[in-house]
Amino acid sequence: MNATAPLLLVCMLLSSVALQARAEQPMPPVQLASVQQVGATVLSEDGAYVAFTKIIPADPLKENERASQELYLYHVGEDRIVKVETEARISQLAQRPGKGTFSFVMNTEDDDHGTLYELRPDRQRIERVYAHTSGILSYEWHPSGDMLSVISREDLNLPENPLPYEPDVYEEYLPNREGYLVELRRRRSARVQPIAVEGSIYEMSWSPDGNRLAISETPTPHIDDYYMFQKVRIIDRETGRVVADIDNEGKLGQITWSPDGSKIALRAGNSIHDPIDGRIMVVSADGGTP
Repeated sequence: MNATAPLLLVCMLLSSVALQARAEQPMPPVQLASVQQVGATVLSEDGAYVAFTKIIPADPLKENERASQELYLYHVGEDRIVKVETEARISQLAQRPGKGTFSFVMNTEDDDHGTLYELRPDRQRIERVYAHTSGILSYEWHPSGDMLSVISREDLNLPENPLPYEPDVYEEYLPNREGYLVELRRRRSARVQPIAVEGSIYEMSWSPDGNRLAISETPTPHIDDYYMFQKVRIIDRETGRVVADIDNEGKLGQITWSPDGSKIALRAGNSIHDPIDGRIMVVSADGGTP
């Protein structure tokens, strides 16, 4: 037997033990704080591009700041990734139906609030699409791509305070989350139709034919109502009025239409006492109880 064989075997064994011990060591906090990750990912309609965001944490030893964000385009056919320069942090990345573009909300130095922009992937050019008077909290594209539903904060007319001080009262003067139907028109200002509900709007989902919009509404913008009392309403596209009510109870996490538009599926709680929105429930789009 070769005299070096036992020594080689011992070295291999020790190396294996050392690697296993290193693998079992937890990641230190500083290293954990430097981990970068992919945020949103959206595939274009033709499958030629993928838009995605990369989340880059700030160095915790240098600054106490939120993570920065970068926008990228992956060219599928060329297997190539290109960074897209943006003027500010973006949110709500989506693809605009029928237009071949990606959309997102961004608040630049020239904007008063969060404004809707779109990216043309073939040119890597960013253009402004729509600016709402009180900003955009959330949006959902109509199937045509020429219309969208928007959620925005209510513009409150607050009373003037005559005192030289003002206490901070929790959940005082909370604005409602108002909804609007926005029809985009070339060379003309957008046609904006308010959604006729009194409470706050959270979820939005267009029917496949684009004639109706399913929303969830709460009586107030308070956090308890958001978790426990979201009710599903069906809105007419032309008038913005409620045409059907869904008698759901408890927590609500998602609203989805059936392909033929006749039914609505909810990811929701089974009752007001259900601790999670963990049931799939189906109901007629004309109203009823799931």
